[in-house]
Amino acid sequence: MLIILFSAIMFKPLSGQNAKPSAPVCLAFPDFLGKAAVVKLLSPDVASLLLQDREVESNGDPYRMGVSLPVYINCAEDGKWQSIPGGSLWILKISSQGAKGLGLYFNKFQLPQGCTVHIFDVAKTQVLGAFTHKSNPTGGFYASGIIPGSELIIECFRPDHAAMPEIIIDETLYVYRSSGIPQVNTVKDFGGAGTCEVNINCDEGQAWQDAKHGVMRILIKIGGTSFWCTGSLINNTSNDYTPYIITANHCAERSGMYATATDLAKWLFYFNFESASCADPLAKPILYSTVGAVKVAGASLDTGSDFFLATLNQNIPGEYLPFYNGWDHSGASNKGGVSIHHPQGDIKKVSTYDTTIITAQFGTVPNTHWKVYWHATKNGEGVTEPGSSGAPLFDRTGHILGFLTGGNSSCTNIKQPDYFGKLAYSWDSNGSADSLQLRPWLDPLNTGATVLPGTYNNNLVVADFSADTISIPFGGIINFTDRSLGHPTSWTWTFKGAEPATSNLENPKGIIYPDVGKYDVQLIASNDHYSDTITRKEYVLVTPPEIFPNPSRGIVKILSGRGKAAGNPILVYDQMGRLVYKTIWPADAGNIVTLDLSHLASNIYFVSFSTPSGITTRKILLRP
Repeated sequence: MLIILFSAIMFKPLSGQNAKPSAPVCLAFPDFLGKAAVVKLLSPDVASLLLQDREVESNGDPYRMGVSLPVYINCAEDGKWQSIPGGSLWILKISSQGAKGLGLYFNKFQLPQGCTVHIFDVAKTQVLGAFTHKSNPTGGFYASGIIPGSELIIECFRPDHAAMPEIIIDETLYVYRSSGIPQVNTVKDFGGAGTCEVNINCDEGQAWQDAKHGVMRILIKIGGTSFWCTGSLINNTSNDYTPYIITANHCAERSGMYATATDLAKWLFYFNFESASCADPLAKPILYSTVGAVKVAGASLDTGSDFFLATLNQNIPGEYLPFYNGWDHSGASNKGGVSIHHPQGDIKKVSTYDTTIITAQFGTVPNTHWKVYWHATKNGEGVTEPGSSGAPLFDRTGHILGFLTGGNSSCTNIKQPDYFGKLAYSWDSNGSADSLQLRPWLDPLNTGATVLPGTYNNNLVVADFSADTISIPFGGIINFTDRSLGHPTSWTWTFKGAEPATSNLENPKGIIYPDVGKYDVQLIASNDHYSDTITRKEYVLVTPPEIFPNPSRGIVKILSGRGKAAGNPILVYDQMGRLVYKTIWPADAGNIVTLDLSHLASNIYFVSFSTPSGITTRKILLRP
C-alpha cells in the first residue's frame, strides 16, 4: 500500500446527515495519517460515459452525474487499527484519478455507541461527520455525501470499551460531471444551474417558506448509475407524519433498469439545501440529509402519470424542520403557482407560473399531465433543468398538483412548456392495485377528501435554550429559559459545576455557580414521541472575584460571589511587597465587602483575599 502524509488545516463541515459536525480524531495524531493504507481505483472511461449520456438523455432519461466503482473494504480486515489514548483509530484513503468528486456506498454501516466516522478530503478543508450510532440505518445499507476531488479519507474511532464497528464499503461513487459540489475556480456554482434560475429565498419564494421545507434534493442510485432528482414530503389524511416522499417514476428508472430495494436503501435525501438569501452563497450550504427509502407505489409513463411514492428509512431530525406538503387531487385546473426544485442538483430554486395550467398528454396515455408555462419575475426567469425531475407543482394555496416529468424549458428556451404528472390521475387512474395508486396511502382513512393542507410534524422536538447571562462572577446565579421548538412536555437539565447540578423544570431559575471556570450546559427536551438533546460546551463563564471601582479614591468594594469568604483575611500590599493593611471579611458582609483605604497614599497596591476557589490577588490604583 502507498503511504500518505499531510498537515492539518481548518475543516469546513459539509453535512448534517444525522451527524454532528466535528473535526476528525486523526488531526490530533498527524503521524498516523502518514501510515494510512491507500486504495486506488481505476477510473472509468469518461468519454464513453458522455457519449452514452447524449444518446439516452435525448430520449428523456435522467441526467447522470456519476457511476459506481465496485470495491470491497471491510474495516475489520483491511487497513490497520492503531492505538491511541482511550481507543483505536482506523484510517483509509481512497482515490480515483480524474474524479470531480467521490462518495461511498456501504453494504454494512453499524457503529456501536461511542464510535465515530469522519469522511474528508486530503486537503482537510471539507468533512462529513461525525457519524455515530445514531446514524445507523435500518438494514445496514448506507451512503455518504460527496467529497469534492479525486481523493477522500475515511476514519473510524473506536473507544476502548466499544465492540468492533461493522463498516463494509462495496461501491465508490465516481462523479464525472456537474454534481452539486463546488466546481474549480468558482465560489458561486454548486451544480451548474442556469443563470436565469431564482433562489428560493428571493422575493418570489417568500410565500413558500413552509412548502420549501418539504422539498428535497435526491441523490438517486440505480445499479452503477447515480444522478439528481427532486422530491417532496407529502401529507396523508391520518396526519401521522409518515415520511412519504413523492417524485417522478422515471427517477427510479434509467435505460430500462429499475432501482432495486438495495439501491433505494442507498438513496440520499438532502433537506434545506438553499441559499440563506436571494444572492448565491459564497460557500456551499451545509447538507442536511437522511439515507434510504422503501418503495410504496408508482406508475410509469406507459400507464400514465409518472409518479413514485416511497417512505424514508430514517426519522427526519427535528432540526430539519420537515414540512409535509398538502395536495389537491380534484383535477380542477389552476391559475398561478410555483414549482420548487433542484436544477442540476444545485441549491433550491423556485419557478413561477401565472397562467392557467392545461391538461395534456406527455407519454402514451391522454390527459395524464399538466402543461405549464413559466413567466419572468423580479429576480429571473425560473425554468426547470435536469435534476428538477420529480419536483412538485404547487397551486397558489400551496397544494401539490403534480410532479415534474419533463419538458423543453431552459434558460435558453424560457417560452417552452414543462409537463407535470397529475396527482389527480395518480390518485386512482393508473391501475386498480394499491401499488399503482396514491389514494390508499394518502387517504388511508378513506375520508374522500379532495384537498389536504400541509403540516409540520407537531410531535417533533428541537431542543434549545437561552440564559439571562452567560458570564458571572463565581457564586453568581443564572436563570435558564427553554426555547425548544415543537411541543416538549418534559425537560432534563444538566449544569456542570453548578448547584443544583440538575433540574427537571421547564425554566430553571437561580442556578448557582460557586467556582471559577467554564461550564457545559445540557438540555434534553422530550415528549411522548420524540426526544432531542442540545449540549453547549463551555457555555457559562464564571469569572474570578472583582474589585471596584478601579481606579479608586480610597473606598473600594470586593465582590466574592457568595458569602463563603466570611472570616477570611483581606491583605493589602504596596509595590515593595510590604503589608500596609489587614482586615477580616465580616460575617455579615455577604458577598460584598467595603474597604476604606483612603488613609493610604496615592499609588498602586495589591489586594489579596481568600475565596472558595483559593487566594485571589487584584491590583488597584488609588488616586488623589
